[in-house]
Amino acid sequence: MAKILICFVIMMSTPAFTPAQISNAQGSMAGEVTHDSVILQTRLTGGLTSNDVVGADGVCRFEVSSSDDFHSPIVTDWLDARPEYDYIIKAVVDGLMPGTRYFYRPIYGQDTSRVVNGNAGTFRTSDPHGTLPVKIIVVTGMNYNKFHFGARNAIAYAG
Repeated sequence: MAKILICFVIMMSTPAFTPAQISNAQGSMAGEVTHDSVILQTRLTGGLTSNDVVGADGVCRFEVSSSDDFHSPIVTDWLDARPEYDYIIKAVVDGLMPGTRYFYRPIYGQDTSRVVNGNAGTFRTSDPHGTLPVKIIVVTGMNYNKFHFGARNAIAYAG
């Protein structure tokens, strides 16, 4: 009886999978938007260490929809986050409608059976007739600590 009780206690104290073990702490982005396509990108992460955001193995795909509730989304294939690509997931989505606002979000996890929805972003496809206004945003330094705290009496991140 004592052996059964010990096994039960060990099983109950073992932490279950929590989706928070993998995140996309550096966010997602949409780029190279045309009148009918976009490139979506995120990086799967696993935590902070020495002022760096550590990458994490996992899987990810994106949902894209013209509705903010993601009704009838376009869904990309599952992609693997691997160390040789610094755990970055990048997908091209085409077949979009010109001049249309879209919403996108990553769906990610350790494997395809245990996933969470990431934060949603938005973009608008370009207007091939040039009647819509254009806004340009330049993004740099996704890892603030890497570039800003590596100076002055500290060694900058070199990995």
